[in-house]
Amino acid sequence: MLDAAVRSNGLRPAKVVADITEAVTGSPCGSLHGVRIALLGLTFKSGTSDLRDSPALAVASELKKAGAVLCGYDPALSPGAESPLCGLDLAEDPYRAAQGADALVVLTEWPQFATLDWSRLGDAVRCRTIVDTRNVVDEKSVAVQGFTLHGNGFEASGREGR
Repeated sequence: MLDAAVRSNGLRPAKVVADITEAVTGSPCGSLHGVRIALLGLTFKSGTSDLRDSPALAVASELKKAGAVLCGYDPALSPGAESPLCGLDLAEDPYRAAQGADALVVLTEWPQFATLDWSRLGDAVRCRTIVDTRNVVDEKSVAVQGFTLHGNGFEASGREGR
């Protein structure tokens, strides 16, 4: 059972990247080359600055390999610090990370991501697409601002899998 769990966790970043690709391009096989993605949350879990074995960084690495242009924000990481991943720019706040983004991707369940100013984020992004891998974003709050929300275990039209 442990081996199955380890295998499953190893496949998770590829599944998340396929979900992001489909949300952005309309196909899980689409191209992310040149697509700007704002990553919200990079640490292993909220409330820590620990990046060791961070699933968020595994996803970021796969997105980078797919040709995406990445900008990240994490409340525990300072933008002046060395980037945890080559080619990943760190922003000082989620609004700067979102500037010109084709998609926002929530990778760590920081509580402050549930209460972001979605109107301000809507003004910053190029496309109003959110992929929430942690189900912290309130669908009604973002829908009012014209965002399409793709969550973990539910379709954008509802939260059946939650």
